[in-house]
Amino acid sequence: MPRLTNQDFLKRHHFLVLLWEDQILRSLFSALEPMEQLQLHQYYQTLNYGDDAEVVSTRTTVNRNDSPLTQQAGRAWKQLLATLERGCVQYSIHYDPKDLHRCAQKLSKAIRKAIRPSPANQKAKAKAKAPVAKRNFKGMSHHSVRPIMRPEIDMKQLARATLLLAHHLKREELLESGEIDEEGEDAYILKRIDSFMDRLRD
Repeated sequence: MPRLTNQDFLKRHHFLVLLWEDQILRSLFSALEPMEQLQLHQYYQTLNYGDDAEVVSTRTTVNRNDSPLTQQAGRAWKQLLATLERGCVQYSIHYDPKDLHRCAQKLSKAIRKAIRPSPANQKAKAKAKAPVAKRNFKGMSHHSVRPIMRPEIDMKQLARATLLLAHHLKREELLESGEIDEEGEDAYILKRIDSFMDRLRD
């Protein structure tokens, strides 16, 4: 298999940046498993907005210190392109592997047009009955959820989640120990905890 040149690597890097910054195209990443997404982001540096020299320098370091990541990211890249190709076929767009940017931009435009309701469609939907969800055994609806992994950990969100969990556990501990009665004189303490948690959620 031919070695990926720095020029081709940069093309992939810029293409992934394009996908990530487009709210529609970002959904393409969900076709990959979470670990595959992280490998793709880590190797091709989706959030590295430095100049090309910096991106290539980081790649050189990774190649020297973490060769398995190179292969893993390469496999994830192929899967992502296969997903892009399927999307193009679905929307009758010519898929050209030599011009991925144009393919992606056309796909984004086609999807936005498809999901943008026209006045005629809005009137028709208003008159139509609500669709009935398909159900499997025991009357349960079947849904599928695919995660989209962030290229890097959002430390602010992580800290917020940690604080919310800590306050929730403390609240439950106070109630279970009987130190505070939810309806008693000390209820204001719980209200302060709840108020703090609400501010964190905003």
